[in-house]
Amino acid sequence: MNAYDFQHYRDQRRRSSGVFAPDYASDRPERVTRLADGFTVRTRYFAGMPPSCQYQLHASESVLYDGEGKALYTWRNLNDSGDFCSLIRHQNGSRYLVFRQDLYGYSVLEIETGRDCHYLPLESEPEKREDFRETFLWTGAEYHRESGLLAVPGCYWACPTSTVVLDFSRPLVPQERWLELHEVLDPGYDRYDDLLFDRWDKEKGLVLRGFSVETLQYESLAVPIPVLLEKLGEGTGHGVA
Repeated sequence: MNAYDFQHYRDQRRRSSGVFAPDYASDRPERVTRLADGFTVRTRYFAGMPPSCQYQLHASESVLYDGEGKALYTWRNLNDSGDFCSLIRHQNGSRYLVFRQDLYGYSVLEIETGRDCHYLPLESEPEKREDFRETFLWTGAEYHRESGLLAVPGCYWACPTSTVVLDFSRPLVPQERWLELHEVLDPGYDRYDDLLFDRWDKEKGLVLRGFSVETLQYESLAVPIPVLLEKLGEGTGHGVA
């Protein structure tokens, strides 16, 4: 389920919003991310513990600009660890920005219309903290136009890096089913540590670099597109530790 739609999470974002006051501006320099088609994202950083919050925050505020310098969209991320944004030219002809508004989950902006969607796994933002479960942390987004699949590099907190895959054919529909590729290539988690995204390949499908625990070297691994689609259809793997 999507915690972003629950009142307890909306209240949490409201309590945390004080960190974006000028008094909490970080000394960290502004980051400028230049995307395709002339788009630019400028990100400012904030840090501190506002009175309404019970813990230290490291947050960011990002603004998307078009090629003429016009501000199109602003978002705030309450946890900037592994912060990212990726521009995708979709098979439907529209462009989408994929980004994060918190440590877990992901967000999508349809640039042509300004419509957006936000997904945050309820397992990682439950109403009761004792119900917390770790979910996959996104640090990027790599789109395969022909299949409509999205490969997402990232990790579970304090664990080796990995990659998940999800159906991105309907970008503004939050996807709860994430295929974690360890479950496909190494279900016992005893052959590889890191599974790094390398590239989408026309013939091989999704190509990864897996760090072998036996040779202590990276090996090239590939998962064909039909296998990914089949596993997604089976519901194998869901990005929850």
